Amino acid sequence: MTASTAAAVDLLTRADRALDDLVGREGIKSAVHKICRTAEHPAPGVGQPGHLVFTGPLGTGKSAVAQIIADIYAGTGIITSPTVHSVSDRDLAGRHWDDPLAQLDKAVNSALGGVLYIDEASRLSVGATGIVDASGPDVIAALLDAMDTHAGNLIVILAGYGDEIETFLAGNERLAAQFPTSLDFESYNAYEIAEITAVVAARAGIRLTAKARAAIRVAVQLKIEHSVPRKYPIIDRFANARLSHQIYVQAKERRTQRLAEMKPDDITNADTRTLDVADVQAATARILAKLH
Repeated sequence: MTASTAAAVDLLTRADRALDDLVGREGIKSAVHKICRTAEHPAPGVGQPGHLVFTGPLGTGKSAVAQIIADIYAGTGIITSPTVHSVSDRDLAGRHWDDPLAQLDKAVNSALGGVLYIDEASRLSVGATGIVDASGPDVIAALLDAMDTHAGNLIVILAGYGDEIETFLAGNERLAAQFPTSLDFESYNAYEIAEITAVVAARAGIRLTAKARAAIRVAVQLKIEHSVPRKYPIIDRFANARLSHQIYVQAKERRTQRLAEMKPDDITNADTRTLDVADVQAATARILAKLH
């Protein structure tokens, strides 16, 4: 086995493991496995997979899957590097820069050989406030030209809310033609928020008890059921998996306070490596009270 072949196998193995580690996301996993199969064994006349659109709210795993896609594409030779260069509309749009085309050129050059991931891509033409960006058409045209110029050496992933991305693509036939494949990242549910919190804790060597997981699940589900209807669901407004990270951080702080109230001789190693129901209940209640 050559070094290059070994590196390719390592990338594909890493992608497969990362995909398996995602909590939920069964539809996304299925779609990515299909992309991987197509990349490894393209059908005659069909060609290899290319540019992609990721739709969904913040915190639903789009950036993580972009890295998985980069590993797959690099491992199968579609691109030469598994590097993901991430930018957002704020890095490219004319309302933030005097020379947005220079910003785009800089982003493209940084991503060559790998993946250019553009978050909130629809706001290149229309900002978050709905105001049309006069530089938008020029930036989009330059992006498309760069994709043509660097075909085979650049993959672009556009990301953003589904309704915004759909409108964005519908307004430009050339743009839509470059992005025939879309992956939809749904909001997380209460069970998934609890499981992601456990994963975040486990990565730091800390265990969530079964009762702690259940407490998170119940609290989040109640918040979902009793939240005030808005344009975006309450979990989206908490940025989905980012809610899990907040719960973990604050639960750990609550545990520190709890242990400080105990006699040092009574504190066991398990106490220092566990978050219990009292820790997460206090943290979850404090965080969930911030939005209605």
